[in-house]
Amino acid sequence: NSVEYIEEDEDNAPVNEDTVPRVAPLFPSLRELRLWKMPKLKGWQRDSRNDKGSARPPSFSRLEHLALHKVGFEVLPDEFQGLSSLRSLDIQKCKRLREIPEWIG
Repeated sequence: NSVEYIEEDEDNAPVNEDTVPRVAPLFPSLRELRLWKMPKLKGWQRDSRNDKGSARPPSFSRLEHLALHKVGFEVLPDEFQGLSSLRSLDIQKCKRLREIPEWIG
C-alpha cells in the first residue's frame, strides 16, 4: 500500500544524453501486467531522466494486457507509451486518474 515508485534512480544525479547509457527494455517478453491495490503509486520510475527524456526504449514492447486496479496514478507513466501490441486495457477504481492520454491509442 505504500509503494510510490516501482524503480528508483540510483544516484538521482542530473544527466544529459552524453552521460546516459543505452539500456535494454525492462521487460521485453512481458505480455500481461496487473497492478493491484497500489493507492500511493505516483509513477513507474522516480528518476532525473524523466523530464530530460529517458534513454530506455519502450519498456513493454510485447505487452498485450494491462490491468490497473486501485492504482494511484494521476496520469499513465511514459513507460506505457508505444504499446503497439496492447489488445486490452482494464482500469478500475483508479480514483486519482485524471485522463487517458491520447498516445494510448
